[in-house]
Amino acid sequence: MKKSAVLLSSLFLSAFSVADEISHDHMAMQGMHHQMMGEKDHAPIMSGANRIEVVYPREVYENTLGNMREHLRSLNQMSSLVAKGEYEKAADVIERGLGYAHRHGTAGQAVEQQYMPQQMMQLGQQMHQLSGDLVLALRDMEITGDYPAVFAAIGKVTENCVACHDSFRLVAED
Repeated sequence: MKKSAVLLSSLFLSAFSVADEISHDHMAMQGMHHQMMGEKDHAPIMSGANRIEVVYPREVYENTLGNMREHLRSLNQMSSLVAKGEYEKAADVIERGLGYAHRHGTAGQAVEQQYMPQQMMQLGQQMHQLSGDLVLALRDMEITGDYPAVFAAIGKVTENCVACHDSFRLVAED
């Protein structure tokens, strides 16, 4: 019981330092978003009308959305595994679902990329790179017990997802 209370206190306190680091990363992502959108001010990002439309042929559109849902499912499964203390399994899930090992469905990444603006491709590459950092943090967790590193890595991955989804909107070509 005492060990659980210490662990919870440690997680609570570390969340504040992780939140501060993520806040700085979020501001950098917002700056990238505003730069892509040609905006001079740095008002909060609002999803919707200001997003750049990225037009895909119907099949590639469906495949891309399926990949994004797979990424989200991987994050969800990873969260459940982390809650159970199964860090190695969580690392494997992220590596397959978000990392460079992800296959991007039957069409493959090259087909998707030919329709993407350069900034969207950069965010996609950054997601894979940040996912690799998360995999390392999860695998190190067994040895180091460094919960803040895991939470910071999760925050950076999801922050990158938010930046991309705030900046771009997929549209199926009819």
